[in-house]
Amino acid sequence: MTHNDKKTTPVTLDDIMIRKAQRHDLQTIARFIGQLFAMESDFEPNEEKQYEGMKILFDTPDSHMLVAKYKNSVIGMITMQPLVSSAEGGWVGLIEDVYIEEGFRHLGLGTTLVNKMKEIAREKGYKRLQLVADKNNPLAEIFYGKQGFHKANLTTYHHKNF
Repeated sequence: MTHNDKKTTPVTLDDIMIRKAQRHDLQTIARFIGQLFAMESDFEPNEEKQYEGMKILFDTPDSHMLVAKYKNSVIGMITMQPLVSSAEGGWVGLIEDVYIEEGFRHLGLGTTLVNKMKEIAREKGYKRLQLVADKNNPLAEIFYGKQGFHKANLTTYHHKNF
C-alpha cells in the first residue's frame, strides 16, 4: 500500500505520530519482528516467541520501545535496551528491531525513530549506541551509515545449546 494513489494525498511525517509502545501494540510489534527475521538468516519468524520476547522487553525497566502510528495503525517501531560496557565504563544503548511497513518507507520515518532513540540515550547519559544488522542487508548498512553508525571490527557469535 503506497498511500499515493489518485484518491489520497501523499502521507508525510506530519501525518505520523511517534509514541511509546503500549501493551496492546505488542502483537503488531511481534508481527513486525517476524517480518524482520524473515529477512535474516540467523533467526526464524515465530510470532509466539517474538511476542513473548517483546513482553519481556516491554516490562524491563530502562528498555525503550517506540511505535509510529498512522491513523489507527502501528506502521513502524524501534527498540533499545541498556547494556553495561566495560570499554566505555558505563551504560550504552543497544538499538534493535527497527522496522517500517513497506508503504511508509522513504518518508524519513526510520531516521525519525533513530533520532528519538538518540535523544533518549543522551538523556540517560549513555556513552555509546550500538546495533546489529544482518550482513546481507546492504540497505540497512547504507541507512545506518547515514545515521552516523559505522561498522565495528567485532563479530557477533551465537550459542544456543549451552
